Amino acid sequence: MIPAPKNDQKWLKINLGAIQLEIKLLTDDLSILEISLGAGANSDLHFHTRERETFVVLHGEINFVINNQTLVATAGQTVTIEPKAVHCFSNTNSLEARAILILNPGGLAQYFLDLQELLETRASAQQIQALGQHYGLQFL
Repeated sequence: MIPAPKNDQKWLKINLGAIQLEIKLLTDDLSILEISLGAGANSDLHFHTRERETFVVLHGEINFVINNQTLVATAGQTVTIEPKAVHCFSNTNSLEARAILILNPGGLAQYFLDLQELLETRASAQQIQALGQHYGLQFL
């Protein structure tokens, strides 16, 4: 059984437009999320200073660029992105893609909750950038 997230809600759903996240586990050490990428979804080029990200593709195709190398992962495949690796991921198909996203350490999952709140309040680009920096996330 997956423990409930820190804030005691059984499941947390985060809407970032074409990228949807559902937090399954949220701890400082490890977080597990289900990520859905709608058609055209794109994370933009970025890197994390702390987290290792592992994507286990459940459905569809996810395109990755990792340190200038491109790869496409399909259902059943796993992609791991090490800390400080410059990367992005996207769905260039017309159908939704889904994956399990494992973050280690797990604190970055809280970033998505905080980002959703900033987007809902129409925060400035500077506020969003500062949030990313707080979590060791840098967009290029």
